Amino acid sequence: MSFNPIRIDRLFLTSQIQPVAELKLFAGLNVVYGGSNAGKSFTLKAIDFMLGADKLKVPQQGKSYTQVYLWVTFSDGGKSTLS
Repeated sequence: MSFNPIRIDRLFLTSQIQPVAELKLFAGLNVVYGGSNAGKSFTLKAIDFMLGADKLKVPQQGKSYTQVYLWVTFSDGGKSTLS
């Protein structure tokens, strides 16, 4: 069995009434931190959703976001954007 990881490069949410929400990740360890109710858990759930989870429960402050993009890099160097 072989292990072919993917690297998540960027998570991007768009809205017509709110500023773009963006998280850039880099090779290696990334630490996401912030105060209570800052969106850390929602960020993890959005990534999970983009990778195949059934549904995404959106908190009230994120209801206006209409599109989610996830940029990924595959182990062979190929890149893709999920939307």
